Amino acid sequence: MTAFNPQIPFNQLPLLQDCPAFKDKGIERLCKQVSGALRALKNNFSAQLMHSALNALLIKEAAVNANLNYSPDEIGKLARFISLDQIPNEPKLHRAFVYHEVLSTQYYLVHQRRTCTATAIALARQLTADDIGIRHHYGPAIVRGSRQQSLYQPPAGESIIRSRLANWELFLHERVDLHPLVRMAVGLFQFFSISPFHSANLRSAHILSQLYLIDKGILDTPVLNLSTYLLKYRRSYEDLFLQVHQNQAWKEWMEFILKALFHQAQHMHQQLQLFKQLWSTIQEQVGQTNISSNTSALVELLMQRPYCTARHLVDAGIVQRHTASSYLKQLSQQGILTEERSGRQKHYINSPLLHLIQFEKPAEPNSWII
Repeated sequence: MTAFNPQIPFNQLPLLQDCPAFKDKGIERLCKQVSGALRALKNNFSAQLMHSALNALLIKEAAVNANLNYSPDEIGKLARFISLDQIPNEPKLHRAFVYHEVLSTQYYLVHQRRTCTATAIALARQLTADDIGIRHHYGPAIVRGSRQQSLYQPPAGESIIRSRLANWELFLHERVDLHPLVRMAVGLFQFFSISPFHSANLRSAHILSQLYLIDKGILDTPVLNLSTYLLKYRRSYEDLFLQVHQNQAWKEWMEFILKALFHQAQHMHQQLQLFKQLWSTIQEQVGQTNISSNTSALVELLMQRPYCTARHLVDAGIVQRHTASSYLKQLSQQGILTEERSGRQKHYINSPLLHLIQFEKPAEPNSWII
C-alpha cells in the first residue's frame, strides 16, 4: 500500500482492489464458523423475541459508545431515561440515548435502502443532531498518549472523500465473489480510514457494519453489540488498523473482526436465552393474575422496557388509562413489577430485566479456528 505520513492527511488512501488475503483459505474457514454462529441467532430465536429484545439489550451497546462508566448504576440510569422516553441533560448519557435511538431507527430504514453514502450521512446527522455532511477540510486524527501523538489522519477534501466512498459502496455490493463477512470487515476498515465526517465516524462505522449484515440477510436485527468488543480491545483495534496501512496486514485485521463477530454472536445467544427464559417466567406470572385482556401484548411491552408507565400501555393500545394503572398496580402487588415514585409520577420496574442488562457478564468465546 501507499506509504503515509501520520502528520498529514492521507490523500493517497488506496481504492479497495483485489488482495490475496480476501480469499485466504483460513479466512474462508473463519467465515463459515462465524456464519454458523450468526445463523444460530436467527434459527433459535423468533423474530418477535429478537425485536422485543432490541430495546433492552441495546442499552449496554449505547453506553459503551458514549464512554459511560461501565457500572450498574450508570447502566440503570440510562435504562431509565430510554425506557421512560426522557432525554437526559448529562452529555454522556445524552450521547448514549441518541445512539440507542439511532440504531433502533436505522434498523427499520435498512429495509428501504441499502448500506451506502446516503445512509452514512443520515446516521451521522442523527448521531450529532446536526446538518452534517461530507468534510471539505481536515478530519479527526487517531491520536495516542499524553502528548496526543498523531498515528493517522484521514484524507481531506470532499472530492477525494466522495471518490473513496463510491469505491467503498461498489466493494460492499458488487464484489459478490467475496464472502459478505469479508466485505463487511474490509468495508469497516475503509470507512474508518475515510472518516468522511468531522465527528461520529467510528459510531457510524459500527452501526453501518451491522446494518450491512442485515442488508445481506446474515442478521435479522442489530443485536450483536459489536462496539462492546471492539472498544474493549481498542488498542489492538487501532494497532491492526495501522498495520493494514503500513504492512498490508489484511489477514490479521479480518481475523480480529471475525473473532469479534463470533464472540458477540456467542454472547448474544446467551443473553437472548436468558431473555427468553425471563419472558416465559413473566408470561406465566401474568397469566396467574386476574389480568385477562391482551396478556401477550402486555408481556411483550414489559420485556421491551425495564421501566414502564400507564401511558406506555395506553399508547400501545393494550388498555385504557384507568385500566392501565390498575394492571400495573396489580402486577406490583403480585411482586412481578416494582413500583417507584418520582415526584408526582409513578413508574414500574421489571427488576429481573433491569438486572439482566446491568449485570450481564460476557463469556469468553468457545473454541476458535485459526
